[in-house]
Amino acid sequence: MANCQYGCEEVKGEVQCLCPSSGLRLGPDGRNCIDIDECATGKAVCPFNRKCVNTFGSYYCKCQDGFELKYMNGRYDCMDINECLVSTHKCSLHSDCLNTPGSYKCRCKQGFKGSGYICSGKIEND
Repeated sequence: MANCQYGCEEVKGEVQCLCPSSGLRLGPDGRNCIDIDECATGKAVCPFNRKCVNTFGSYYCKCQDGFELKYMNGRYDCMDINECLVSTHKCSLHSDCLNTPGSYKCRCKQGFKGSGYICSGKIEND
């Protein structure tokens, strides 16, 4: 009869709507539950190398870009992806790929010039 979104309870003769998660709260209408963004409010606590992702009624901690979740030594942890080894880098054919934590760098090979992503023309020696 209270027309609650998720259910209700009676407290001291009064009907109150309920939300099924601590990540939800009753909206202004007193019947529907709205999401609490734990990431934006600072209520979420994620380990050092993970970022918070809000979901309806909760959140999860995702590995930062350049890292992937792996099971090592009896636990899950975010491990660096070696873009140079798995060939997901965008370096020029005339450059060397250097892995860095969470990313990579490109450096033109000897005799070439450019950003590392684009390496062109041999450098003339005097």
